[in-house]
Amino acid sequence: MIRAIGSDIIEINRFASWYAYPQQQLSKIFSDREISYCLSHQSLAAQRFAVRFAAKEALYKALWAAQVRTKFFLMCRHAEIITQKGIPIFKVNWQALPHDPMNVHVTLTHNKSQAFATVLLESLD
Repeated sequence: MIRAIGSDIIEINRFASWYAYPQQQLSKIFSDREISYCLSHQSLAAQRFAVRFAAKEALYKALWAAQVRTKFFLMCRHAEIITQKGIPIFKVNWQALPHDPMNVHVTLTHNKSQAFATVLLESLD
């Protein structure tokens, strides 16, 4: 059963200088694996950070819609986007969040100026 949907769109140019941010600052939002991926190509760093930030915002909105009350930065530390065979997957550490586990489906897209993400939360039963 679908529990909630969240989406977010963000301007990529807001992330143009994030490649130069210190690791400690980036770690408030992104996992080490996400940071490494985003920084692996400086010319793609802004769009990679932007689309992952949009995904985390979309997850946060979906969690709130599903009545999961958590703080944004806490959620960020326990949710990361990984890529398996070119497909983005949200890995969520549900033990650290105040809710039973759910399936998380995510889609990411961007063009030259905007990044967009949608998250769908689904009950496990």
